[in-house]
Amino acid sequence: MKIAQVAPLTESVSPKTYGGIERVVSYLTEELVSQGHDVTLFASGDSITNADHVAVVDRSLRLSEQEHDALVWHMRQIMEVIRMADRFDIIHFSAHDGAVFAGLVYGQLTERTDRRPPASLVCV
Repeated sequence: MKIAQVAPLTESVSPKTYGGIERVVSYLTEELVSQGHDVTLFASGDSITNADHVAVVDRSLRLSEQEHDALVWHMRQIMEVIRMADRFDIIHFSAHDGAVFAGLVYGQLTERTDRRPPASLVCV
């Protein structure tokens, strides 16, 4: 199965400090890879994974020394998910406000294809 895991950009996956959601995403992603699934992790560039990895930001936002608007980076991440969506059977959102982002992706995919999106969306 081809699975996209979308993690928050606040912390790396697996997190260097606190990061409950990111830790769960890491465990789930690594287990899915070990079971033979084709997994792509959308997370910060300092994340470590055995899955394919797509990063729109070099470091987790909380540890970045640059000023940033987190919403801008999260929207860039969502746009990348939308761009690549037809490659996945499932898109799993664990990101903050995941339901909102999943709704944006669903709306864009429905509009783009004029039918049901090619991937199932899961939001936790």
